[in-house]
Amino acid sequence: MSYLRVLATAALALTLTAPAQAEGGTVTIEKDRFIDFYLVLKDHLSRMPGLRGDGVTLSRAYLLDKLRERFNKEGVEVRDLRLTPEKGTIELVTTKGPVDARHTVDFTFLPVDWAQRTIRLRFQQRSEPLNDTLLGQLLGSIAIGAFETATGRNSVKQLTEKHPYLTVDGDVLSVRMDQVPSLIPYLNTQIMGYKPFDYVGVKRVATEQDQLRIVLALQKKPS
Repeated sequence: MSYLRVLATAALALTLTAPAQAEGGTVTIEKDRFIDFYLVLKDHLSRMPGLRGDGVTLSRAYLLDKLRERFNKEGVEVRDLRLTPEKGTIELVTTKGPVDARHTVDFTFLPVDWAQRTIRLRFQQRSEPLNDTLLGQLLGSIAIGAFETATGRNSVKQLTEKHPYLTVDGDVLSVRMDQVPSLIPYLNTQIMGYKPFDYVGVKRVATEQDQLRIVLALQKKPS
């Protein structure tokens, strides 16, 4: 579905739920309000490349550069990132004193729970385990970066220390997008009293050969 079809459907759904006037028992739509809303929403959604039918992709090289830019500092070195249709794999080295520890983390994206604004990843550490904070920062930055690229923001903020939006439960990392400080104002943006991200959200995130794909789509109307 093209973003224009998503736009038209979302606009109609939102307008039909707006307050209307009753004339002789017949409910009528406020046409001027509909047109104004449609134009504003069209401009808003036109900036979201992830609404194309096949979504948007981030290359392995781009993601690896960003991970190295963000995490390669004293004590941490991101060595490699591999992406295949089956999984992603991050290789890194951490240094504590004179000792180097090599880490290999495999990850796959689970179905998105957009009603809870949550992207989840299942991971497996095939070597010396990382602490939860660094593990969350690494995988969380990939998920957040994918979302920001799909929505046209491209302004991922530095992840530092512990964050309430990153939780690890067993082998699953959950990223609550609506609790990421840099995303809170964006996700709560309103157009004529409605939040676009109540109606448009992340449909799928998946690893492919040497790239990551994220697809946005029309969401089921919230109750």
